Amino acid sequence: MKHLYILLCAAALVGCGHSHEGHDHENEGHDHEMEGHEGHDHATKDEHPDESHEGFIEFKEAQRKAAGLKVVTLQPADFQEAIRVSGQVTEAQGDETAVVARSSGVLTYTRDHLTEGAAIGRGEVFARVSASGLAGADATEQNHVEVERAKAACERAQRLVQEGIVTREEYERAKADYEQALILQSRRPNQDVNKTASVVASPITGFVKTVLVKQGEYVEVGQLIATLTKNCDLQLRAEVPEKYFATMKDIVDANFAMSYDRKNVRSVKALNGHLVAMGRTAAEGSAYIPVTFEFENHGDLVPGAFADIWLLSAVRPEVLSLPVGALVEEQGLYFAFVQGHTPDEYEKREVQLGASNGQRIEVLSGIKAGEKVVVEGVYQLKIAGASGQVPDAHAGHSH
Repeated sequence: MKHLYILLCAAALVGCGHSHEGHDHENEGHDHEMEGHEGHDHATKDEHPDESHEGFIEFKEAQRKAAGLKVVTLQPADFQEAIRVSGQVTEAQGDETAVVARSSGVLTYTRDHLTEGAAIGRGEVFARVSASGLAGADATEQNHVEVERAKAACERAQRLVQEGIVTREEYERAKADYEQALILQSRRPNQDVNKTASVVASPITGFVKTVLVKQGEYVEVGQLIATLTKNCDLQLRAEVPEKYFATMKDIVDANFAMSYDRKNVRSVKALNGHLVAMGRTAAEGSAYIPVTFEFENHGDLVPGAFADIWLLSAVRPEVLSLPVGALVEEQGLYFAFVQGHTPDEYEKREVQLGASNGQRIEVLSGIKAGEKVVVEGVYQLKIAGASGQVPDAHAGHSH
């Protein structure tokens, strides 16, 4: 019995060993099968990489065309330092003309709707001044009466000298009086044809700037009636704080933005302008020194309006800079959009900025030379990034 028990135990042990070994082989086969699937997954991932990377805004070709997207490769270049001040745009010297009354009397406008901004031609008569009917006629009317009186006296003396009634000397004196009256009359270029009123004519072709006398109002000799302007050239007068006096000698050009159009920064040089004068002292009671530029008016500037001005001076070489319109601001931070590996991918990247000249601004960090940066169509790209349809480069990052 003892021997039989030993044999049964041995048989049981052998059976158990084969069972576990078989199970292990099955598992091993299953593991190999899983490895095969894993290898297949890796192959599939390598063969079909993702078309967009996390942190990039996807912007397809059709969107780029609709937005007018423009990308440039950022490279170091010359950059002009600037002093930011305020100032005003005014008419240039010689472009503005004052029109005054040449005689005393009642003023009557000869054209309808003579208002500020109305066009006017050189030599155009737009008003008359007459003292007719007033006590003490004006000089024009008096001169006309004197000419007529002298003419009659001369003609009478001419007849009488032929009849021997007056001497030749008396005739010559009457003739001289008549000629003198004609000379005085010829010295009044604004005399009307009816010799009873002086006319007011425009000495230039331009526009009415101000009208200072009402219809039917009495005016004195020399009184200002209106101011006219050619509106061809304008001046930009910058008010520079005294602390910049030492650096003012380097100023050569200026950029400016009108108070009513701050996004449109213009260049004096691009408007065929130049530096006219630079003050050497501040006016009494003022801490500002004037700097004046003159440039062509292309018709979209309002004389008298105030402006933000960037006075351009020294040039620094090898500076990375971007157009001001290439940047977006969010909670006091500034961002630019950099093109990714493909034209369909754009990264929104925070940048640190330096000096600005109104048109371009220095980039201190955040973008490197050689990277492609969006300079036009930035707003549409910003909207695409904020829409939630595509991931934002700064998603989850709060400032």
